[in-house]
Amino acid sequence: MQLQQLIEKLSKKELNDIGKILKGKKQSAKQLLLFNFIVKCLSKTIEKEEVFLKIFKKPFQKKYDYQWKNEVRGLKNTIYDYLVEDEFKKSLKGEEAVKGELLLKALSRRRVNGLFDIESRKQLKKVQVKHEPDWLTKLYDQIIKFHGGSSYNSSMSLEEQIELLENWQQQEIKKMLYNIRQIESSRAYLKRLIATKADSSKSFYQELKQDELNTIDLSEYEDEKSRYYELYKKSYLLRGEKRLEVMKEALELRRKFKENSIDQNISEIQLLSNIASALSAMGKFKEANKYLDESLQKAEEFKIDPPESTDYKRIYNLFFAGNYKDCIQFFEQNEAAVKSSLFYYHSIYIYCMAQLFLKQTDIPMRYAMEKLSSHEKFKHTWRYLIIIGFITDGKLDDAKRELQSQRKMILQDDLSRDFDYPVEYFFEQYFSAKEKKTKNRQTDYLNLKNEISKAGENLQYTSLATYWLIQQLKKETL
Repeated sequence: MQLQQLIEKLSKKELNDIGKILKGKKQSAKQLLLFNFIVKCLSKTIEKEEVFLKIFKKPFQKKYDYQWKNEVRGLKNTIYDYLVEDEFKKSLKGEEAVKGELLLKALSRRRVNGLFDIESRKQLKKVQVKHEPDWLTKLYDQIIKFHGGSSYNSSMSLEEQIELLENWQQQEIKKMLYNIRQIESSRAYLKRLIATKADSSKSFYQELKQDELNTIDLSEYEDEKSRYYELYKKSYLLRGEKRLEVMKEALELRRKFKENSIDQNISEIQLLSNIASALSAMGKFKEANKYLDESLQKAEEFKIDPPESTDYKRIYNLFFAGNYKDCIQFFEQNEAAVKSSLFYYHSIYIYCMAQLFLKQTDIPMRYAMEKLSSHEKFKHTWRYLIIIGFITDGKLDDAKRELQSQRKMILQDDLSRDFDYPVEYFFEQYFSAKEKKTKNRQTDYLNLKNEISKAGENLQYTSLATYWLIQQLKKETL
């Protein structure tokens, strides 16, 4: 039920507020029953027939469908109205410019000339200081409409109105430039996603060509804000150190802005999170965690939800920094939050691998079967947890059998370029070397380590099974 999905995302305060609204509305008794029933069943899957019987006290039939739809629609509209009003109240608290615009509308409608003139000048100064072109253009529009191009009974001369129009034109061009830069940034992000989808094993290292969307020369209107959007766009096109430099420069520019719009705040939090990701990929996990911490602090300061990947990135950093106990503890303490994100199963995989590094095999082998084996994205990787678990427990024959099953699945699905194909080959080589005498085994281990190193960028950089194998070879060649 889509309505249930919506209600699941509401906070306790929002649920209480909506419940009170429904209690106070006439002809909404059934909507209140429907709302309360869904709230009680948030963690369960509920069917229309079950809810209908509870609300209408009769079994559902097709001829009653219109009654069901009416109540669902009414409840949904009540929730929508509440959310819209709530967002409006939040915008009033956080955006002085919104208050200013609404105040000028109220004074203009009542033709309070003197006060309108005083307040319009005040609002213009405030917004100009904060460098907010969107609100500047709205204020210009209000002021010009109020004075109406006339000097009769107006405190603003025709010359002042002309100057205002010229400033308005400049701001509209700047606003257009910002919008173009934002569109280009979104386009660059989508290009990165397309490149990743086409070849996930190489996209992390591959730079993309920059293609401009606009053909108008707007260089004379460039300023720090448009430069910021330009850098943000490049951060999706570049890789490695270049990308990191660009993002850090963008962050410095962002911190110079006096504007604190919701969009700007969200972009700052996302930028901090992206810098953390880039640092993690370079193996700079401690520095990455500092940026993650800052992104969380900013999210709390701005009262904005942090990026969905934040907890996953923390788990990832702790794991690759070798803090396996902390990684396990963080996952277990935050599993409820991680579970609602798109990165839940990736987090489980890392959590299981951290357990294996501590020679704890029970949970990884159980989770591999129970949680990962049926998930499409892990259909070719979950079995490595079983293989490594058997190796850790000294059950090499069982590990080999699992590897054979893995090989059959790969051949069956014809994974000619899937990133796990070489991983399966490396494990075969590992087993082959392990059966040899000590001297020959050490030689084969060194050869295998070199072969994995040569594979380099052809492997998925987050292939945890390969990472485990490399660490295991290091131990066994000491």
